[in-house]
Amino acid sequence: MSKTIRIAIAEDHPILLESMRTFLNSIPHFQVVIAVTNGKELLRKMTTKQVDIVLLDLEMPILDGRKTLQILHKRIKKSPGIIILSMHGGTAFVRKYMLSGANAYLDKGCDLSELLDAIRGVHFIGYYFSPHIPEDLRLEILFDRSSDPRTIEEDMLTEREIEVLRLLCEGMPSKDVATALNLSSRTIENHRRRIYYKLGATNTLSMLREAVRKGYFELNL
Repeated sequence: MSKTIRIAIAEDHPILLESMRTFLNSIPHFQVVIAVTNGKELLRKMTTKQVDIVLLDLEMPILDGRKTLQILHKRIKKSPGIIILSMHGGTAFVRKYMLSGANAYLDKGCDLSELLDAIRGVHFIGYYFSPHIPEDLRLEILFDRSSDPRTIEEDMLTEREIEVLRLLCEGMPSKDVATALNLSSRTIENHRRRIYYKLGATNTLSMLREAVRKGYFELNL
């Protein structure tokens, strides 16, 4: 008989959390042993339960997925396979989190069949790449990964900065970006300055060029 794959889910949307738990528990040899809505509760429960795979949402209250990922690698001697779940696509995020210790990065819009493929891939071979990930990026990640994952780089854009960046790259004026994100114009300008600094950009054109080059934005030609 095949060994049961023990799964922990950290997802702050109750309906999605319960849907994933019900679905995964219906799959032979899969068992959800932890289902929580924040990273703090995940870490607490993992002190008493054995886990093979963690499905980790990035945006959660109390302790988000980014910080939880770092703590998992620091506190747990044999870290479980970690699959990041996010609404943000783009190769920059895949590179960022897989070089920081995650074993897979999935868009929340992926098919359930891909979720199963990712769990099995991470459990049996240690990693999983979505089909759309370019071959050169896959090779880069596999080559650069080590037993001691990098810390998440400080010069990587935050989730909010990427939201701002994408709207700016679409040609939206700062005032309209502020309205769309329910932020002040001053806050948007502060984000713009940080984005310029992190990308090494000096104007809107160079920001767009670097955003495309680093995978934060895709041009639809």
